[in-house]
Amino acid sequence: MKELWKITISLFNMNEPSTSTEWGWKFENDTLYLNFQGSSTFRDSTGKLAEDWKQNFDFLKTPYKSMPKRFRVHRGFLAKWKSVRDEVVRVVYNHAHKRIVVCGFSQGAALATLCHEELVFRGFDPVTWAFGSPRVFSWSAPKERFINLHYVQYGGDMVTGVPFWFLGYKHVSNKRIQLKKWPTFFRIGFWQHMKYFEYFKED
Repeated sequence: MKELWKITISLFNMNEPSTSTEWGWKFENDTLYLNFQGSSTFRDSTGKLAEDWKQNFDFLKTPYKSMPKRFRVHRGFLAKWKSVRDEVVRVVYNHAHKRIVVCGFSQGAALATLCHEELVFRGFDPVTWAFGSPRVFSWSAPKERFINLHYVQYGGDMVTGVPFWFLGYKHVSNKRIQLKKWPTFFRIGFWQHMKYFEYFKED
């Protein structure tokens, strides 16, 4: 897991400026790695709220795809994902891989979750590691698409508890790896969200 974390915080060789979305990929030993960056600074160079954070706060649910069983997703995360989706899919189809590994931290973990669903929908079988992920999908999302999605969560990390369940959001995988203590019901410490860096540095 430590090696995956290193990829998660370092592999960014692609950028979509229209949505301030950085992601990356590499092909190594018959494995295609895809990675999505988390939120950048809170304010941009003009002192205004950064684009990443505008998207974080845009948590209204919006319809996802045209399908028999409709479900909804976080609108801000979906806008970011759609801005890079075609390029990500192109990279996947252009490499004769045996495995696909998707990674992301924080907002990047939300994008990794959307990427995972897209690839499963297209018939691939990715293994995804989402570190400190917020909730992305509504209650009606089909869990069978997220069998190989792993959530890695640190203690009282408040980001993993938003958007709140009573707003209609849920985590879509039962594969959770808990780092340190179990989370409390009230996750109020944003500083816990940065503990992943300390944990994997010491591990």
